[in-house]
This record gives sequence, C-alpha cells and structure tokens, in this order.
Amino acid sequence: MLSTEFQLANYISIRFAQEIPEQSLFGWRIGGIELTGLLRTENTILVVTYLAHLPPEHARASYLAVSGMRNSLAMLVSAITVILSTFLEKLGTTLWIAILGGIGLILFICITPALDKRVKIEQEEGHKKAVSAETAN
Repeated sequence: MLSTEFQLANYISIRFAQEIPEQSLFGWRIGGIELTGLLRTENTILVVTYLAHLPPEHARASYLAVSGMRNSLAMLVSAITVILSTFLEKLGTTLWIAILGGIGLILFICITPALDKRVKIEQEEGHKKAVSAETAN
C-alpha cells in the first residue's frame, strides 16, 4: 500500500505536471504540481491519525525498525514503476499501480479488524484504570 502512496511523489506527480493544466480553484491557481501537493497533504493527515494506533505500546521500537525497511522497499517499488512507465503504455502503468494498490487494500482489509479490536481493548483498559484510580482517591 505504501508503494502505491509513493507513486504520488513519483509517477503520478510526473503525469500531473505534464497533463493537468493550471486552473482556478477558490481564487488560487492550481496546476498538476500543486494538485500533487494537496493530495499528499490530505493523504498524510488521514494516514498519520490512523497509523498512530497501529503498533502496540510495548512493540513500538520494533515497528519503527520495520517501518524503515518498509519505506525503503516502497521507494524501490515506486522507482521501479517510474522505470516501467517508460516501457509500458499509460494504461499498463495504471494497471500496475492499481494491482499494487489492490494487494495493499486486501492486506489492509485483513489487518484492520484485528487493529480495531486491539484499539478497543486498549481504550477499555485505559478506562478501567481511570475508574479504579478515581475510586482509590
């Protein structure tokens, strides 16, 4: 999924810069490069709030280490996509990115229920601790 996100900085931004003419939006002039910036900002805001709950507290250091490797792999896939795009038609490149995104989406769908369950348990435990602390006082 992350490699698909990195396409925004690489292949998609190249396409946007080449193919989206500058337009007016709420009085601002926005072209392909500006649109890429808006999409990256929106994506970061949405992803960061959710990813904050991903690693359990006791394993955050391990998650940070794996995250570095994940970023490197995603950047590699993203760079390969830019190279592939010189050989593939636009539709082929789009399908490649869609397949990567689909795989990521399937993995996300598989992981999300367990994550939601863990977050709910952690919230309930935090609530129980707060209630017992109030009762002790």
